[in-house]
Amino acid sequence: MDAMVFIACALTAVLAVAMCVGFFLSSRSEVARMAMVVADPDSVWDLLANPRTHPTWRKDISRVLRKPDENGLPCWIEVGSLSRREIQVHSLRPPSRMAAELKNGIVPMHGALRIQVTPRGGGCQVSVWEEVEIKSPLCRFIVRFLVGRNSSAD
Repeated sequence: MDAMVFIACALTAVLAVAMCVGFFLSSRSEVARMAMVVADPDSVWDLLANPRTHPTWRKDISRVLRKPDENGLPCWIEVGSLSRREIQVHSLRPPSRMAAELKNGIVPMHGALRIQVTPRGGGCQVSVWEEVEIKSPLCRFIVRFLVGRNSSAD
């Protein structure tokens, strides 16, 4: 019985520390990445714009669940080992720009995603920008120290 009380107290203390640390972390996080790709811009766009291909080249997600389109634009759920989030595209200009809303993950969050493909020389430049707001201090702690706030952009 004493061991159970000790374990309960230890878990409570760990959660309390995580909540306190998370309280001092910013609720907003912004990540921007740019990469030069030696490939045809249309081929790169096809990979980026087709969510079913994402598990083949993104290490942070294991599968994609397609949802019915909303307002004629794609919507899907990305599932990873430590994450799950819904993507709702609200602006699509093939073959160069996509803007989407991020929401309803395992972690209560809301955010925005922009992807741009720009032809450059013999390939293209891919730019990804993601901004997320996480209101829960505990979830901020988990994302910052356990999941990694840049994991989906990397």
